[in-house]
Amino acid sequence: MECYSVMQCVGNKIQQRIEVRIFGTAMGKILNCLNPPLQKCATNDFVNFYCCFHKYISKNFELSNANPVHCLLPLNLNTELSFRHFQTIVKEFNLDFVNEDSLYEEFSSAKSVLNVVKTGRIEQSWVNIFSDLRNKQIDVPNLIKILGFVLSIPGSNTHTERIFSLMSNK
Repeated sequence: MECYSVMQCVGNKIQQRIEVRIFGTAMGKILNCLNPPLQKCATNDFVNFYCCFHKYISKNFELSNANPVHCLLPLNLNTELSFRHFQTIVKEFNLDFVNEDSLYEEFSSAKSVLNVVKTGRIEQSWVNIFSDLRNKQIDVPNLIKILGFVLSIPGSNTHTERIFSLMSNK
């Protein structure tokens, strides 16, 4: 879940650096020591580097709202959750095993506990939320199904690639 927001943040920061032509303090000092034609050439090289980097990120990780992962952002607990957030996730990922009528009832019952401040890692925050709900005897099986599904989506295929690499080396 955090991957999308991290990549979006990186993409935005790179785009901002391209627009304002800021390359960091150390690079600024080096650029100031260069003669104007060389300074212009180095600046253009850095802008081209940032443009290529931004293009690479955009190509390999869709940073638009069209990315299905975008609807998972509210589960980062950085904004107040609404029933519509969960409804969008159910629709976007075709979670047919979730009963939306029951989900609405669960959300209404759990709303005060769900909209808490995030503490530490997202997974730990959700564990704390579900623990509070259990202590208050609020049953939320559909919310648990949604979070179980979402948290089981791997952030990358690194583990699988590593296994295939090990298998091909034998």
